Parts: sequence; C-alpha cells; structure tokens
Amino acid sequence: MALGAECERQIASLQQELDAARSQLRLYEALIQHFPGGIILTDSNLNVVLCNEYQKQLLDYPSNLFANRTPTLLELFHFNAMRGEYGPGRPEDLVAAKMQLVEKRISHVFERSRPDGRVLEIRGTPLPEGGFVSTYNNVTERRRTQEMVAKMATHDELTQLANRYMLRQHYETLAARAARGEGFAVHCIDLDDFKPVNDRHGHAMGDEILKLAAGRISKAVRQADIVARVGGDEFVILQACVSSSHEAAVLAMRVLEVISEPFEVGEIQLRITASIGVTLSNHYLGAMDLESMMAMADGEMYACKRNGKNAVRVPGISNAEHPMMLQYSAF
Repeated sequence: MALGAECERQIASLQQELDAARSQLRLYEALIQHFPGGIILTDSNLNVVLCNEYQKQLLDYPSNLFANRTPTLLELFHFNAMRGEYGPGRPEDLVAAKMQLVEKRISHVFERSRPDGRVLEIRGTPLPEGGFVSTYNNVTERRRTQEMVAKMATHDELTQLANRYMLRQHYETLAARAARGEGFAVHCIDLDDFKPVNDRHGHAMGDEILKLAAGRISKAVRQADIVARVGGDEFVILQACVSSSHEAAVLAMRVLEVISEPFEVGEIQLRITASIGVTLSNHYLGAMDLESMMAMADGEMYACKRNGKNAVRVPGISNAEHPMMLQYSAF
C-alpha cells in the first residue's frame, strides 16, 4: 500500500511538472508566433528548426517549402537567391557569401531591400549551443518617414528644390574649390510681375507656376549645379566650374528663355518673364560668403528690373555681345 501510494504521488508530481512544461511551451510558442517580426532559428547543423508564421508571410515563403520538413539554412538561402531576393549575381555566389557570414558566428545587423521595394532590418545572433537566431522586421515605413524628414530639412516643400540650408552646404563645397582656382557663379532669379498672377488667379495657380518654373530651371542646369528656392518667387543657381563670364551668360540666357515660354495650367495660359543677376567668384573682390555674393547678384537682378525687366546682368559681358538679353555690368 505504501509503495503504491508513493508511486501515485511521484506520478502526480511528474504529471504536474509535465503540465507546467507544456504550459511554458505553449507560452513560448505564443510568444514566437505573436512576435512583431519574423524569427528563424537554426540548430548547430544549420537546420531550420523554427520559422514563425510572420516570417513566412513577410518573405512570401510558399507553403510547400515547409510541407514535409523544415529546410536547411543552405536550402533557404538558395531558394531566396533563385528568386532574386539577394539582388543581381550568380545564385551560387550569393549563397556562398551568406553562408560565410553565418559561419563566422558573429552578431550582425543590416538592411535588405526586397524585390517589391520593402525594406527589411535583419539581426542575427549566434547561440551558445551552436545555433543561430535571426529576426526580420519590416522597416519600410520607418525608412520612408526618415527620408521624408531628411528631405524636408534640405528641400523646399512646394517645389522640391534645395532650400537655403542645402544651398549653403553646396556653396561651401564650391568656395573650397574656388580657393584652388576653380570658379563658380551665383545666379539670382526673380520672376517678373508674379504678384498679379496670385492676385488674379489665386495662390493655387501661383503655386503651380512656381513648380513649373522650378522644373524648367532644374532642366536648364547641369548635374554639378544646384537650384534652390529662397523666397516666394526667388530662385538661386550655384553654377559650378565657371571659368569665364561667357559660361555664366550662356546659362543665364538659357534660363531666361525657358522661363519666357508660355505656362499652361489647365485651360489657362500665362506668360511670365524673369530678371537674373549674376556674380562670379573670380570677379568678386569682397569677403567670399554666400550672403555677400547673393547680395551682389541681387543688386544686379534689381538693376534689370529697373531697366525694363526680362533681362540678365553678367559681369564682363556687354550688351553689344548679347543686345536682346544682356545688360552690361562691370564690378
């Protein structure tokens, strides 16, 4: 009797331990399946022993990939490489690079863009027993938000041109090059009689004209140049690699021409002109800072407006050379 009672007691105790273990296991399973990201766990032989449902959905794994057994990590890498998950290249080379990273058994964090454009943050951690655990998180929206905030800090919201902050950064680069003998030019552009456009057609129309003007100016410059919006209807071009007044004049005239072409917004067609003042780093003898050079170019631009608008003033170019568009300015 005593022996039977002792066996029953031990069996009951083992059953309690088993129930507790099962309860804990269900808790772990729930944690893994409800983890806000993908999880892949491999053993010391690099066999996949766990892949939660989030991971399967995140990576678009087909159901037959896990139908009969879990794949090895090598098989999973090969499957991903074959469908372009790791970008261009020979699948064998891409898989080999992945396996080398795993075999190093070091923690790592990196981001990968999927073929559909989603961005994944992947964190891998080696386990003491020899396995590896990797987590996958979709950070696409986070990265888009960060890019948007970064762009807002450096670009004009309406036109998407550079703002004053980015203009200054670019200026510092050009000024450093100018110290080594590479000239540049500052173009200050102001749309003529733009206020009546807003007054007559409304600010929404005015905004559309500004966006169209910004696009035209951007197409007129080279990749090395930068265009910024610095005021309501005021724009600045920093023209790189300028060795003569003629080079600056060619760009200024090109901008004047594209601005003077008709603007069409809906059924409304408008014509607008611009006044452009230019200063060159190798003609300017004052302290070489952005504000001073812009002030000088501004002065030339307002001289254009006083003398009839729709014109350009460039140092060292006479109106005899370009009588239709250029007004002589000697600093």
